[in-house]
Amino acid sequence: MELVDTRDLKSLEGDFVPVQVRPRVCTKKTIKNYFVEEKKNINDELDFKDLIQILWSKKFFIIISSIGLGFLTYIYSLTLDDMFSSESTFVIEGQSENNYSSISGIGSLVGLDLMPSESNEVTLALELMESRRLFKHLLENETVHKNLININHSSDLLTKNDLENLATLHYSSFKDAFDINHNKASGVIKIKTRHISPEFSLTFLNLILEETDDILREETLQNTSKSIDYLNNQLLSASSIELKQSISQLIKKQLEKEMVTNVSKSYLIKIIDPPFFPLSPSEPSRLLFLALGVIAGMFISIAYVLFRKFYQE
Repeated sequence: MELVDTRDLKSLEGDFVPVQVRPRVCTKKTIKNYFVEEKKNINDELDFKDLIQILWSKKFFIIISSIGLGFLTYIYSLTLDDMFSSESTFVIEGQSENNYSSISGIGSLVGLDLMPSESNEVTLALELMESRRLFKHLLENETVHKNLININHSSDLLTKNDLENLATLHYSSFKDAFDINHNKASGVIKIKTRHISPEFSLTFLNLILEETDDILREETLQNTSKSIDYLNNQLLSASSIELKQSISQLIKKQLEKEMVTNVSKSYLIKIIDPPFFPLSPSEPSRLLFLALGVIAGMFISIAYVLFRKFYQE
């Protein structure tokens, strides 16, 4: 039985008509739709059971195919060269802001910006490590161009133009030989090199760190020398005693900076964890090749069994 509301629009104005009760009549269409849905559910359940039975009947084929493809991928991994990785952790230490905050205002009077930016120094160091400029500089080392780009003649015979062309031609090999990971929150930087030779992997990492630091040191010394020359000229032309004293203080600070830059063993790159000699290969992961081969073999064999079954039907 079903309650059917037979009220008309007048009920909205307050004149209510009693609700009449009458039985719902089940039509042939309703009964037909019900049985169609039930039959569909039963067919879906049967199809799933049939699918499981088909795969179970071919379980040995699926297992053998999976193991076979896994074995083939493992054999392929044995043909790949072992790669050895060396890793180092370091930070970029800029000049202390406290040393320069007191003279930054004085420097602005004579047209100098003496307040260093540590973030700029970090960006500069990281960009330099991945640059063609550094690669070209490293190619002057005979060990690098023999191991990295397989050129056996002496680096002394390479002209400046030769180094430029080699740096452009083999830049991708240089980029693929190491990875840099910078944690911006902590400022810690990790660099990892990889090569078929464990000795060169360690040597290459040391060269990247040392040459990057040396280039940044040389640029700082050049800029400091130019600043000192400029300040000396300003000192000669200054008229007030107060300005001369301020310029003299700036010159003193620049000389101190030049001295510290020259005598420091490392300029900006401060090593936390030094590079190490790799005792065992880091890649390829042959167990990973095996696992991926087994998984791929399982999916391929299942797809083959189902395709063949439904194609025959």
